[in-house]
Amino acid sequence: MYKLLATDIDGTLINSKRELTDTTKKAIYEAYDKGCVILPCSGRGPLPLQDITNEIDLDLPLACFNGALVIKGKSGEILYEKAIDKEDAILAYNEGVKRNVGVIAWTFDNKLAFNEFNKFTEHYLSMANVAREDVIIIPEHMEIFDERITKVLWQDEVENMDDHVAYARNLLKTVDNNAMCATSQPFLLEFTHKDANKAEAIKHVAKAFDIEHKDTIGIGDGLNDIPMIEYAALGVAMKNSHKETLEAADYIAPSNDEDGVAYVINKFMLGKE
Repeated sequence: MYKLLATDIDGTLINSKRELTDTTKKAIYEAYDKGCVILPCSGRGPLPLQDITNEIDLDLPLACFNGALVIKGKSGEILYEKAIDKEDAILAYNEGVKRNVGVIAWTFDNKLAFNEFNKFTEHYLSMANVAREDVIIIPEHMEIFDERITKVLWQDEVENMDDHVAYARNLLKTVDNNAMCATSQPFLLEFTHKDANKAEAIKHVAKAFDIEHKDTIGIGDGLNDIPMIEYAALGVAMKNSHKETLEAADYIAPSNDEDGVAYVINKFMLGKE
């Protein structure tokens, strides 16, 4: 049986109504009681994740900002952190402004910054657990890029994201940089350091809890989940995953509306069929 499960949150751990179901919580509690490690992984930071972590209310490790920050548990011990290079953060910001998207940036000390308030950033703010008056407007405070930035995001209509992904991937191929980009939700494209990903989160948490690689599972649905799906001993994609994510997986689980994470925990960690 596997001992560590790294799970994406949006589109994976929670359903399309943004609910953590009783079925999934029950499976997590049973695995935890058995001594297994459940590692929630998200593009979101610690503050936006509080609703989920408070609902589970266990001493779990946590991977935030797509793996740029990995915390051992409620102690707050940092296992790993990796900021995006300043030049790459500014590049992502400037190109996002040119493409007329909502541009968002987070710092390691949970400062949230927008290019402006528009329908995209207003939507993001509704998910962020940050007060409107605390949001930094980047054109008025370009010094934000002197701080350690976890990631820069572009937010736009879902139907435009494939074009943004193609543009950004080509851009990063043509300039000297240490960045990568991937969608975390259908309407969000994230730019991070290439060494800030959910595979790194699995590596550092497994080491901290003395778990061998062969005992690890990675499960997700988005493009930003591919590194951990490919790295884990068992890579699992949700049935509702992006096509590229499905192709990267060893196993396809039921969708997030069918308690797919609970299914994987029960089958591969608890030995239930």
